[in-house]
Amino acid sequence: MRFITLLAVAVAAVSAAPLVRREAPILDHLRTINDGVINLEEKVEDYDGGALFDALHVKKAAKKLNKKVNDATSEMQNFPIMDSDDSQGVIDYITQVMEPSVSDTMSALTDKEEKFTKADLTGVVNKQLTNSQAKVDTLGKEMVDKMVADKQGDAQAALAEIDGLFAAEIETFSDS
Repeated sequence: MRFITLLAVAVAAVSAAPLVRREAPILDHLRTINDGVINLEEKVEDYDGGALFDALHVKKAAKKLNKKVNDATSEMQNFPIMDSDDSQGVIDYITQVMEPSVSDTMSALTDKEEKFTKADLTGVVNKQLTNSQAKVDTLGKEMVDKMVADKQGDAQAALAEIDGLFAAEIETFSDS
């Protein structure tokens, strides 16, 4: 009898407990990546010209950012398929937070184009941008694959915006 009462109390407690919705695990990675994008923008803005040694802090920030993207891509394989709400949350984060951050970073690079050109570093910048774009594209593909089918098109469109920012900046630094 005591066991049945205890069982009934336990069932009632579990039933009454509010269900806590957990966000998609990729959002933690996207936040970390976005922090890296902002850090890269700051390093680019701090660059005041000079040779590769003077631009080393920019290169280090880009390398750290690429590592964050690689880490997220690797872990995506372990993530479950997102439901519609999680998929939309990721899309919203990309369009409302990440795309503006990437845009600001690309603008900072454009603003420093003359300094990178004078230092004969346009090839280095172009190579880094091309490498980063490939890594972001790989992460994007993995992320889209983890979304419900009805959100994949929206996710691809959001990622295409970021890809377009990369493409424009790669063009800027292709033959400066």
